[in-house]
Amino acid sequence: MNHYELPTSELLDSDRINLSVSAEEEEQKKKKVLKVLDAFAIQVNEVKSKVGPGTITYELGLPHGIDLQQARKYRRDIIWSIAERGVRLQIPIPGKVALGVKILRDERERLPFRKAVESSAFRETEAVLPIAIGMTNDNEMWVKDLAKCPHLLIAGEQSTGKHMLLKSIVLSLLYKKGPDELKFVFMTGADRYAEANRQIQECYWSKLPEVSEPIMPDDKTGMRTIYSLCEEMYRRSDLLRNSRSRQIVEHNQKVREKKLGNNYEVLPYIVVIIDELEDWMFRYPKFELSLSLLGTLSRAVGIHLVAATKRAGHDVISGMLKALFDARIAFSVPQEMNSRLVLDHPGAENLASYGDMLYCKSGKLERIQGFYIDEKELEKVASHIYRQGVPSPYLLPEPAIIEEEKAEEDDELFDY
Repeated sequence: MNHYELPTSELLDSDRINLSVSAEEEEQKKKKVLKVLDAFAIQVNEVKSKVGPGTITYELGLPHGIDLQQARKYRRDIIWSIAERGVRLQIPIPGKVALGVKILRDERERLPFRKAVESSAFRETEAVLPIAIGMTNDNEMWVKDLAKCPHLLIAGEQSTGKHMLLKSIVLSLLYKKGPDELKFVFMTGADRYAEANRQIQECYWSKLPEVSEPIMPDDKTGMRTIYSLCEEMYRRSDLLRNSRSRQIVEHNQKVREKKLGNNYEVLPYIVVIIDELEDWMFRYPKFELSLSLLGTLSRAVGIHLVAATKRAGHDVISGMLKALFDARIAFSVPQEMNSRLVLDHPGAENLASYGDMLYCKSGKLERIQGFYIDEKELEKVASHIYRQGVPSPYLLPEPAIIEEEKAEEDDELFDY
């Protein structure tokens, strides 16, 4: 597709958002915070406030020599006493003699995805696989490189914003990469396959040889796809070794500059979207091991994982998976233990719904308000892509079936 045109921002809604709150609301919440801190004998020198798309952040300056253990000890009591939705304490703010209190605004604004596409952070990014996640409390666009994550885990209760975030990730990549540069593998429930999703998959399709349509017809095909991706990872590793390249970027550059023979070709990135991770893990005991194998070795060859789950428990987010997903996002979870399991920090138990999230990488947290994407916007982008023609799908290698599985299939007593 030599004449492929990337989507434009005109395909998205242009709703404006209000990033200001009334002085009365800001002052009222500030007085409540100061009153509670005074009750716990925590002195405050000065107060600064910042208004974001979903929260108000109060930066509370503390006197030198103060014992922060007092604030940490009564963290839960302070949050309970403030009696506001979505309260989160940051003790201390890194690099400052201050602590932070973040409180939800009375009226939260829907954040349109068009604001991300038109932002300088997204337009001018040099990221290989840029994904726009949302807007911070400092009103800065939060754009990350999926290639450097290199895998992303998303956890949170139902109806908190997980699927909207998956839409944001997919749309971000569609706005930056054409079908020749990027392929998707969607492992999601059948209810997610609207016509727009089908069109996107047909244009950005990587598939098994025997599969005839982009929708995975059964769960067995999904597991075979994971095995096939492992085979593709090994195949690409051999290609990079033979071309004397450390990473896929270096390999593709050599191919474009014709430094390699005709037997080499540009390798597209493959992004694997796994929704309802807990269903796959409960049904297939070997799924976690296969996923860990794939994720551990696939970064250099351009295969990246994005997994979402509504069950933030030890039976899903094991130590093996936590080691695999260095970048993690938590939406609202039931308890503090769930927050610590996902992020290694408390705080997600106090988040609100509808896109309020905490992003964690390398132990650093950032509170972010996610985007709202209407289904009609997705349909417009999908139609723009589909009208330009459907390229041939990227064929994955035939998976090697494990001997144990063959034995199970051949066992005459297996069905009993």
